[in-house]
Amino acid sequence: APDGAAGLELVRRVQPDLVVLDLLMPKMHGFEVCRKIKNDSGLAGTKILISSSKSYTHDVRTAVSATGADDYIVKPFEADEFQRRVAAMLAGA
Repeated sequence: APDGAAGLELVRRVQPDLVVLDLLMPKMHGFEVCRKIKNDSGLAGTKILISSSKSYTHDVRTAVSATGADDYIVKPFEADEFQRRVAAMLAGA
């Protein structure tokens, strides 16, 4: 999706098992999108993996629990690490 608002609408329409959510998006910050997904009774079970840059590591650790995100990964990341995280999250779904 090109921005947070469009991403939220896409999640509502598709209802995926997992969303990889960048923090810095136009129109709606990733934390806000995460909160809206987790507060929507029809989407509350959706797993959310936050993707953030190294400069946000401390803030992300604090906000992950506050927003309801299930995990986070710091960019840049290796493809195999990303695949392991996604597989683990979906296995626990």
